[in-house]
Amino acid sequence: MKRISTLGSRKLSFQSATHVKALAALGLMRRNGVSLAKAIRSEHIKQTTFLRHVGDAVYRNGPGKPWKARKSDDLKAVMQIYTTNGRVSDVVRGLSERRLNARHRVAVHALLGGEDGAIEVLKQFEGLSVGKHRLVTDPNVITQMEKDGEQEDFDAFYTSVGSKS
Repeated sequence: MKRISTLGSRKLSFQSATHVKALAALGLMRRNGVSLAKAIRSEHIKQTTFLRHVGDAVYRNGPGKPWKARKSDDLKAVMQIYTTNGRVSDVVRGLSERRLNARHRVAVHALLGGEDGAIEVLKQFEGLSVGKHRLVTDPNVITQMEKDGEQEDFDAFYTSVGSKS
């Protein structure tokens, strides 16, 4: 199976390395409950840059009050998606789709790692799609993708396209 990219040649702000860092900082705020200051410090970006990239995904209840992450967002990110046609890089819109894709990816890696119950976990994704891409759930197809070199490093989940903005 070939690796497919459905992205055009025009670079958009959500394809930059800085946007990936902003999403990572936002994730730290959501998952670990860390402050905005600690999250952006760990990702080595400025607060103004972070706020420009995440927009309404964070809020505060008044001047001087701490920033908080909203429970949902409609941010875009270029992500690796394991589909029935191979691994693709495409734009994923919104927190719910990014989380669905992340859970599916963990299930794929659990299967490849030989973890018990991985096949049953993959069955939860039958018939589901991220964007317009149907998620792969067939263990034989996933194993063949690995043999064909379709698997990537775990750190390459979000894809940055172009320069290191």
